[in-house]
Amino acid sequence: MNKKNKTIRITLDMFKQAVKNGMKVLHIDTETCLGTFCGFQIGSKVSISYEQILTAPQVMSVQYKWEGDKKAKFLEWEKLRETTTYDSGFDNEWILIETSKLIEQADIIIGQNLDGFDMKMLQDGLVNNDLPPLEYENTLDILKMSKKVFRPLSHKLDARAKKYGFIGKIKMELQDWKDVTFNGKAISEKMGPYGCRDVEEEQKIFYREFNHYKLPVKVQRTILNFLPEYNVILIDKDEEKEKTSCPFSLECIGNLQKRGFRATLQGLKQIYRCSKCGRGCTE
Repeated sequence: MNKKNKTIRITLDMFKQAVKNGMKVLHIDTETCLGTFCGFQIGSKVSISYEQILTAPQVMSVQYKWEGDKKAKFLEWEKLRETTTYDSGFDNEWILIETSKLIEQADIIIGQNLDGFDMKMLQDGLVNNDLPPLEYENTLDILKMSKKVFRPLSHKLDARAKKYGFIGKIKMELQDWKDVTFNGKAISEKMGPYGCRDVEEEQKIFYREFNHYKLPVKVQRTILNFLPEYNVILIDKDEEKEKTSCPFSLECIGNLQKRGFRATLQGLKQIYRCSKCGRGCTE
């Protein structure tokens, strides 16, 4: 099939075929420990400044699942010292390094609130540990996709999972985070399985909603690179803007606008004029 110079709608079947053809897709989720603050009172109108921070939240576990695997797995932080009131005694450098390796292997990374939370928390952990930043291009945040396309009562993972008849999240309480952060409770007891359930439910939601998504152009290109039967040229917004921007000066912020045609020996040619500087040209 040859659909040259057209943008086509990529279906879930096409996505799965691209995976069969070698595309590596990583579903990922992070869990963070509690931060600690100090103050003189509590209440809904109390504000907290950075000077009141004792410890900041940090990544304590990373749950992941490669497309094609049956079960999600998790990485957890390491116990290095005794827990104190304001120090969990754990270090997460190891899981940050291992997660970076996973992300480097992936052609597409998928998650719920991936761009707004998980990738930023990982980058924050890397810079705090003086480690190299994550190198990635193709993320597919299914929270963003849901907000862009649908209008449910809730975009939350648990709500969407149960709406589609899936299991939903494992119920957690604040005490569960306290136990892991301050009482030395192992990630493997509840937090790891909790995060793995999130990853597996996210994948189910992704399958259910995929055919309705408006996929980012880079993600579309990546999928199509693994589908040799399609020859598609996709132009994203940045490239389209570059094609219509003023060609006369880098400082000019104008756009080229069509202004009729000019007869030449080669035939009629479109005339363009910059909306800012007023200079004209033909195609």
